[in-house]
Formats: sequence, C-alpha cells, structure tokens
Amino acid sequence: MTGVSILFLLVLLGGGLRVGMAADDTHAPVRMANGVAMEGVVQDVTDEGLVLQTATGERKLPWKYLSPGTAYRYQRPYLEKKERDRKAEEARLAEEARKKAEQDRRQAERARKKAEEQKAAGAKTNLPAGVTPAKPAKPAKSGVTNAELPSLDLLPKPAPVPLKK
Repeated sequence: MTGVSILFLLVLLGGGLRVGMAADDTHAPVRMANGVAMEGVVQDVTDEGLVLQTATGERKLPWKYLSPGTAYRYQRPYLEKKERDRKAEEARLAEEARKKAEQDRRQAERARKKAEEQKAAGAKTNLPAGVTPAKPAKPAKSGVTNAELPSLDLLPKPAPVPLKK
C-alpha cells in the first residue's frame, strides 16, 4: 500500500470511530459541574433534573449541579419531547373544543326546528302534544286569622331625633 492509501484508510477508520463514539453518547457517565463522574443508571428525567439509581439508592441531581455536557445530552431530548407532548395536548384540546362547538350548534339547530314546528302547530307551551300543564298548588293555610295578628298601631312610636344646626 502506498502512503496515501494508508492515510486515506486511517482517516476513514478515524472518522468512523468518532461517529461511533458520538452515536454512543448515551452511555457516557453523568458528570457533575465540578467534573466528578457519578456511577449509576439514569432512571428518569424531570423538570428539576436527573433521577439516578446508584448503589446507595436513588439520587435526584438538579440541572444546575450537572456539567453542561450532561445537561445538554439529557435535557435537550427531554425538552423536545415535552414540547411535542404540549403541542399534541393543545391539538387534542382544540379538537375537543371543535367537536363540542359542533355538537352545541347541532343541538341549537334541533331546538330551533322544534320551536318552529310548535309555533306552526299553534302550541302555547313546550310540553309534548296531549299533555296539559298541571295547576299550581295552593299555599297551605296557617290557621292564624287577621284578628289574631297584632295591629301596627299598638306598637310604640320611636322618639323624634333632634336635628343639629
């Protein structure tokens, strides 16, 4: 092999190794801002930071204590997923609102048609045909007559209040 072909082969292999290393980022250790690598497995990514399962238990690591590289590696996909979820929820709510508006419009149209039919038939109530409205109930009698009630004339009159000049 010539020197150029060996150099070309090394560049290809070296580029392939770098691409392989870049694709394998997710297995890079979680690093703190001071450079210390944390041993453990990332369990969850939240708004507050990473949840890391270590040998001593679960640890919550806030974003501000993580190295910029670790935060970029984990926070960016999390935020992108969160934005996709927000947009999907927004679209779902808009679709529900559209369906509700359409349902309300249909219901109003049915009520309008029913009112027109009743008006054309000369109906005076909203009751179905053949049903007569019930008579209002009479109030119950208390058993007290007007003669038994006290007269307002018998109540003492309030004293006049003098006006200040």
